[in-house]
Amino acid sequence: DAPDLSAMRVLRVLRFIRMARIVRVARAFSDLRVIVTGMLSSMKSLMWAALLLLLLAFMFGVLVLDFVSVQLHDMDTQTKPLPEATVRIREALRHDWGSLLSGMYTLYKSTSGGLDWGEA
Repeated sequence: DAPDLSAMRVLRVLRFIRMARIVRVARAFSDLRVIVTGMLSSMKSLMWAALLLLLLAFMFGVLVLDFVSVQLHDMDTQTKPLPEATVRIREALRHDWGSLLSGMYTLYKSTSGGLDWGEA
């Protein structure tokens, strides 16, 4: 009896298809490896950019805190009673800008859309 060559051809074709799928998957993983490598190599630049943003927030926080502290000092040293609206403004200033960290946080909220400038 002659061996069934058509079954051998089918097995050979199936093996070739399986190898082609493995090559295609390996190519997709190499693309993924390139993407991950690019992301990891850009982390240094990302950290420097974040540090620069933090430094800018610090500088503006100090600047605003200086202005607010002068205004609060003027409000506190007045001898006549303050109107109710001025008392509310003073409390809002102390809440949002009373310390450097709260000022930086208020700046972050204002620039990222979490707080309207009119509310701060």
